[in-house]
Amino acid sequence: MQLPLFDETHFNGKRVVLGLAIVAATAGLFVLRTAREGAPIAAQPAPSPTATSTPYLPEPTATPTVTSGEGQCTIQGRQSAAPQRVERWQPLRLSVSLTADCPAEARARTDIFLLIDGSSSMGEGGKHEAARAAVEQFLVEIDFTRHRVGLIAFSDTPWVAQPLTDRSDRLSSALSETGQPSGGTNIGAAIRMAQREIDQTGRRGAVGVVVLLTDGRQSSEDAMLQAAADARAAGIVLFAIGLGVDAARESLRRLTDDPERYYDAPTKDDLAAIYEQIASLIREMQVTDLQLIELPAPGVEQLPGTGVPNDPIPRGALLTQRRTFLAAEPVTWTRQVRIARTGSLTPSADLWIEFADGDGTRRRQRVDRAIVEVYAPTIRHIHLPFTVNNWCFPATRHADVALVLDASNSMTGDKLAQAVAGAEAFVELLQLAPRGDRAAVVNYDASARLAQPLTRDAAALRRALRGITVGSGTRIDAGLRVGLDALTGDRGDDNRKVIVLLTDGQQREARAEIYAAVARAKAQGVILHAVALGDNADRALLESVAQPPGRLWVARTAADLVAIYRSVAGAVGCR
Repeated sequence: MQLPLFDETHFNGKRVVLGLAIVAATAGLFVLRTAREGAPIAAQPAPSPTATSTPYLPEPTATPTVTSGEGQCTIQGRQSAAPQRVERWQPLRLSVSLTADCPAEARARTDIFLLIDGSSSMGEGGKHEAARAAVEQFLVEIDFTRHRVGLIAFSDTPWVAQPLTDRSDRLSSALSETGQPSGGTNIGAAIRMAQREIDQTGRRGAVGVVVLLTDGRQSSEDAMLQAAADARAAGIVLFAIGLGVDAARESLRRLTDDPERYYDAPTKDDLAAIYEQIASLIREMQVTDLQLIELPAPGVEQLPGTGVPNDPIPRGALLTQRRTFLAAEPVTWTRQVRIARTGSLTPSADLWIEFADGDGTRRRQRVDRAIVEVYAPTIRHIHLPFTVNNWCFPATRHADVALVLDASNSMTGDKLAQAVAGAEAFVELLQLAPRGDRAAVVNYDASARLAQPLTRDAAALRRALRGITVGSGTRIDAGLRVGLDALTGDRGDDNRKVIVLLTDGQQREARAEIYAAVARAKAQGVILHAVALGDNADRALLESVAQPPGRLWVARTAADLVAIYRSVAGAVGCR
């Protein structure tokens, strides 16, 4: 049985990645995709270990295009986990950090296009002259035995002032003949022209690089961003320099798809140092076309919004991520998972990298995997004293609980992951047996949705919680109304009615609607617990939401949410 193999090929001059996964002797799957840097190529089907095998895959079979063993370049890296001991189903952070080291003669080759803004605004205050001088210094720093450079000037339309060349004198001559600044700013057309030149004249195995300098903005921002996205999808590395106060800084940051590749030049005097930084980074490019390939172990699920891709990874699939190049500085990929099994185990069944070595050989290297200890949760139905007298009298009736979770855009990432984990911990502590507790799931942003009606099905509740995605806006009143409807619309059980509301923000509009929903809950005998997450939550408002008084819970950070929800579960079990 072979591991999927990934090889570089070309089609009409364009570099693509070809993946082949052999899952059985009689079946195969071919996937041909252009990889976008920093994103997964695909989650490919992979063979699952048999009942008698270990979760480790066999050693890859060496082929003419993928070779194991030492080469010219060395990559150091390992996977780490935090924490190393974790409760089952609780968030676990997995990180893979890699660094590369190559001898100078084996480092990456690049084909670089310098895009110079020649619009009329560049003629003001000596900006165009400063840009020429900075580019001249950039050329001095480039090793033309390994790199080639081309020049594109642009205003309303771009033109190739100098095709890719290994002669700095030709570039200097072309730079001096770009003419005086005039016209508008068409960044998107300049990027597309650079991509076309690299596709048609770039060298096999060389990394395509575009360094853009502009002091303005393009009227059609969407066209500029789409041109940049297409270039990145073709494997081109984009750098952008925004000169002066009129540069579209935020758009240029989005153009590079990596904040560290955008450089802000407040004045023309900053340009020389910025071009030097970019030249230094190009000199330090080590291996190219790097792929990190992981087979998650059985029972390991990625938390939504914490890794790439954000969509759930199919069971037995390979997760592959790619970078166009790896420099001397560490590169780290991080995602959060939760694990269904217990014991000492490796969250990754297998983990390896493939890359283009300094001599062009495609090499494969295993990465050391993290080992974690996963333990079963301790089930406790009363966690903390609840009443002011530090006594909890167990309730004589079961509860119907609506978990109402904030899904506004401020809840992105770790906040939402920890909120979901906390809500799952809450569900585990309910008595979901027949004629026992029930729960519903509601999420809200500018509107509210009933993700799961009242049920005793713990698996359905977990699916609803893990399916929550963030939106924009914060309408607490909408979340309360949908939660109330979920509780009071079902008369099947004589259970107590409870809402547990979570928010990390504030609602500035229609606040009267919040108080109306609270009054309705109070009139119908619904108990309201409010969880305030972080410093931006409106605690004064939430204290008035909590009914009866004293049911406001404060989570200073997202990491506190699991413990808070467990405490709320204990309180729900009290009269």
